[in-house]
Amino acid sequence: MCNGAATVQGLFHEMKCYDCNATGLVDNETGEALQPEDVTLQLQLLLRQQREENNQLRRQLRELQQQDNSRGYGAAGQRYHGD
Repeated sequence: MCNGAATVQGLFHEMKCYDCNATGLVDNETGEALQPEDVTLQLQLLLRQQREENNQLRRQLRELQQQDNSRGYGAAGQRYHGD
């Protein structure tokens, strides 16, 4: 079993996991591979979570940039001297 990695370590190289059909997703109760429509649903949910996290990080970055710019500091808190 791959424990969600979708690959297993073979003798000489990594191979796709046949227990989960190389998706890294299995049914919690049975341990069997999910059906393709269930995998699609799970991937859509994960994508939505990642997009929301990405948007949140972008908002935080924008806020930090606005705070830094108001004090005249650039990246990493350094002043730009125009040299």
